[in-house]
Amino acid sequence: MEKIRVCIVDDEAPAREELKFLLQKDFPQVSVEGEFDNSGDAFDFLENNDCDLLFLDIEMPEETGIEFAKRLSDELEDVPYIIFATAYNQFAIDAFELDAVDYLLKPIRIERLKKAMAKMEERIKQAPALKGSEGSFQISDLLEQLKNKEQKRSRITITQGDKLIPLDIQNILFATAEDKSTFIYTPQGKYPFNGTLTELEEMIAHDDFFRSHKSFLINVSHIENINIWFNGSYQIKLRGSSQVIPVSRKRSKLFKDKLNIK
Repeated sequence: MEKIRVCIVDDEAPAREELKFLLQKDFPQVSVEGEFDNSGDAFDFLENNDCDLLFLDIEMPEETGIEFAKRLSDELEDVPYIIFATAYNQFAIDAFELDAVDYLLKPIRIERLKKAMAKMEERIKQAPALKGSEGSFQISDLLEQLKNKEQKRSRITITQGDKLIPLDIQNILFATAEDKSTFIYTPQGKYPFNGTLTELEEMIAHDDFFRSHKSFLINVSHIENINIWFNGSYQIKLRGSSQVIPVSRKRSKLFKDKLNIK
């Protein structure tokens, strides 16, 4: 198989370096042709160079990743396949439901990246790129589908013994991994979840939820107060819960961005 030509567009250097490292380490079929911290330089490159796959951050200053994707589809004859990356999951959708684009939540997990790359390789085998107006239609329509699906996702159903219990997503305070099991906490009680915390995070796919720590997924709309902890980390108190929830140092910058902490 020919090399998959990849470009990375992200305004944060650490995010670009992390993704480039993962691609070069685990995907020998990939050639990173360019990396850019802004959409203007990326557009200039794509106008004059071939690219099969574009990793595109959504939250960028001046022009968002979504706006840039729409501009590419309007102005380029050959639009590369796009995998969006973001710290927030308001655009999240199960990978198998997508056609021309995919979505990765930061920090990017290698297992999820492998799934996305396998899907992109299959698409590239079928067709080298999205073309002209067809690409514009697919990108804009799929992005609209992402928004609509996220808005409609309001509950999940869990199994407890011989009962099925619907849970309102907004009623969830937090979820945690305990002794190789996952539990969901609401004001009404504690419920087991048949899956990993990561699987729950992807199932919920809602902007109010944030992975504060490898063992905690929290609903930020229930935050009562935040305590500054050592080494740039935080501790969270949620309304309706006595649990003190950590924000790891690794996740603290994303947490500050999400809550607009200056």
